[in-house]
Amino acid sequence: LIGNKAYSQLYGKVNAGYAFGMGEHGLSSNYRSTQNSSNSTYKEESVKTSFGKGVNFGLALGYMFNDNVGFEVGVDYLKGGKVKSSSVYEGSNQSNPGTYDYEMSANMLRIMPAFVIKAGSGAVSPYAKFGLTLGSGKIIEKDEAHDEDGLEVNEYKYYGGMALGFNASLGADFSISEKMSFFGELRYIGLGYAPTKGER
Repeated sequence: LIGNKAYSQLYGKVNAGYAFGMGEHGLSSNYRSTQNSSNSTYKEESVKTSFGKGVNFGLALGYMFNDNVGFEVGVDYLKGGKVKSSSVYEGSNQSNPGTYDYEMSANMLRIMPAFVIKAGSGAVSPYAKFGLTLGSGKIIEKDEAHDEDGLEVNEYKYYGGMALGFNASLGADFSISEKMSFFGELRYIGLGYAPTKGER
């Protein structure tokens, strides 16, 4: 939901929402290994990962050329949700028994220029948007080893490079006065990102 204050054909928006991950892939897994003198068992389960999920908030500035066609530039920040997995090695025959926990998340600043197509300017005005998405982000990976040597924590950061993709939205403005309205919006962002740098 956002508040929208308009000055003639120029308008500004403030927004906040939650993004659900799509296009998930298996970057990590839950793994358990039990080794004793009598038997050994192994179990592995893939953990689906998407760096697009999480809380996002931002603002946008737009201009309507007429009642139906306009252009908008949005700036959006994604605070990504965490993906967690673990590996457990237990039993008397394990060479290095213990529990190893992994955590990954991503943050990204995104710029989204888009064309706006709107169905009139009444009390309820449906609209659609489509355009490009440019982003600069960071992926954070953290692992903790709980074994016979104690606790060891490592953190890795991957960054650099430019993310490139597209965005498309469907929504509706609900006018409450001549200069103020609220809207609800469903937005899809397809974005590819490959960091070029990393540090530990």
